[in-house]
Amino acid sequence: MKGIISKKLEILGGVTSYNTTPVYTAEQISGFLDEVQRRMQALPEEEVIDFITTYGGSVFHSEVLIPVEDKPEFLSGNVPVKAVIGFTSQPSVVDYMNRYHNEYQLAVRFFPLFEGVNGDVIFYSLESHTMGAIYYWHNQGADSAGDLLFLARTFAGFIAALYSHKEEEIEPVMASAY
Repeated sequence: MKGIISKKLEILGGVTSYNTTPVYTAEQISGFLDEVQRRMQALPEEEVIDFITTYGGSVFHSEVLIPVEDKPEFLSGNVPVKAVIGFTSQPSVVDYMNRYHNEYQLAVRFFPLFEGVNGDVIFYSLESHTMGAIYYWHNQGADSAGDLLFLARTFAGFIAALYSHKEEEIEPVMASAY
């Protein structure tokens, strides 16, 4: 999967990492994951951990989007995908969990992947009934349940559906197809 993700990011126009520590020791990764496990009582699949370890703290060189079928009021078009959230990026994976995981904001168990618009979060679900699904959370909404937008059934499906206007594909693939 690593090779596929690397190729997809290249097709999308590439990324630049602003992570000051792009390579982690096994001990550092274990410490990050212990904190996630403690906070959320679950961990994402290995390919998500590899993705965050490799690309956390990166930003896309061009505008990257994911298509959505049913656009909510707060979105004027498809979902923009901004910076990759990392273990040591600012804000980090744990910073997002500390800031948003509460009964008044994002009450579900989640693993943040990308920044959306204006503090919105694209995340990997750690809930048992939706484990692995990718959602967009609008942080300015009235309640957490009504502000979740389903994006893809799997991380691989999410990555496959990402597109950029720089990309040569004519028609983006709907992530919900995965």
